[in-house]
Amino acid sequence: MSITYRKDKKSGITYAYECTSVWVPELRQARNHRKYLGRVDEDGNIIPSTGRRGRPAIDKVSSTKPEAAADPAAMLKERDQEIATLKAENEHLRSLLAGISWLLKDAALTEEEIDQAEQSLQKRSRKSS
Repeated sequence: MSITYRKDKKSGITYAYECTSVWVPELRQARNHRKYLGRVDEDGNIIPSTGRRGRPAIDKVSSTKPEAAADPAAMLKERDQEIATLKAENEHLRSLLAGISWLLKDAALTEEEIDQAEQSLQKRSRKSS
């Protein structure tokens, strides 16, 4: 394991990487794996990265990580309460949907009523012109 430094020619920023060699038996060759450590400032100190590919840094992850479940029975009880709440909400939404569909069926017009409405609209348009 070693630390290597690479300088970007365009920006002039130096980056630090941790290099490790890994033996690949199928190829009978060693391959290098690099892990990004961070930028290097003017004094030669490495400024650690905040994480890899948008992930938070390790110290931030450990602080936001939920603690291990102390009581599995309490977790099951919470889950059951949440399921009961969701079932009640689901039943309420189904009853609302049934009421709306009943109103729409009741409001549906027959073909005769549609024809009568069209005729009355035609009569009104003739009177106004």
